[in-house]
Amino acid sequence: MMAIIFALQAEVDALRRLLINERSETCHTLPLIYGKINNKAMALIGCGSAVRRGGEYLTEYLAMVMRQVAPHIIINIGIAGALNKEIYHNTLFIPSEYLHYNTHSKPSAEVVARTNPTLFTQIIQCCIETDSQIVYHTGKLLTVPYPVQSPYERARLYAHYTTPAVDMEASVLASLAADNQIPFGCVKWISDTPRQSSPATIAQHLSVGGEVLASVVCHISRLGY
Repeated sequence: MMAIIFALQAEVDALRRLLINERSETCHTLPLIYGKINNKAMALIGCGSAVRRGGEYLTEYLAMVMRQVAPHIIINIGIAGALNKEIYHNTLFIPSEYLHYNTHSKPSAEVVARTNPTLFTQIIQCCIETDSQIVYHTGKLLTVPYPVQSPYERARLYAHYTTPAVDMEASVLASLAADNQIPFGCVKWISDTPRQSSPATIAQHLSVGGEVLASVVCHISRLGY
């Protein structure tokens, strides 16, 4: 079983259209969508409601869901924001390390997990097989508990942590997978940047990104995990 974890429904709309024998249910308030792609059993797990309540809720809810789904591999797909001005929208970001932003006392960030080097290389190859012309970036991904929208906040986070991109869930998922010894990978679509960050722009880029992410997942499903 491959678990695909997402925050926004629009991030998996294209992937959902490819599922065979789809069925849906709810587990501990989180939506689950089961099906198959390339004869590989998949569970699409929506974590958006838990993300909005904070990392502790996300860890608690997903731990219960993981016991039910029992995946052999976890892949987090969705959108991320660029902090580095050299990264443009409509490109892929493949994290090698996951940093979790700690807001207690003095704000700090620590590496909580790393993508297995073999899986990391395989995911890059899957992205290339999806589109040999696609631009992708790699590096550390910072997870924060709030939407990063203003240019000032992007600049502040990049100055402090020098991470190329930011999201709201990946480090929590990576840490949970590591604790349970489940291979974890992540592919993000850059939907907003220091130059472009309006809601309309993000929605437009997400429509394109969803199709690309669906194709990448199809390639990952053939890896044999």
